[in-house]
Amino acid sequence: MGMFDYVTITCPHCKKIIEFQTKDFDCLMETINLDKELPIHIASNFLGECTCEHCNKKFMTEAPIPSSVKLTTRKI
Repeated sequence: MGMFDYVTITCPHCKKIIEFQTKDFDCLMETINLDKELPIHIASNFLGECTCEHCNKKFMTEAPIPSSVKLTTRKI
């Protein structure tokens, strides 16, 4: 049996937690909560239409992309 990660998100209709499995990441049996602020490389894997397994209603996941970012510097 292969390993995977869990992903959770709250349905905006019924407010219940939806959980599914993904192999998009390190497959270390970790849980990624999409309701929290995420790095864009993670969030971008989950943009689009979803269907709640509890209430069977559809919803969209969106990630507003800023029009600009401020770069920072650090010593190396």
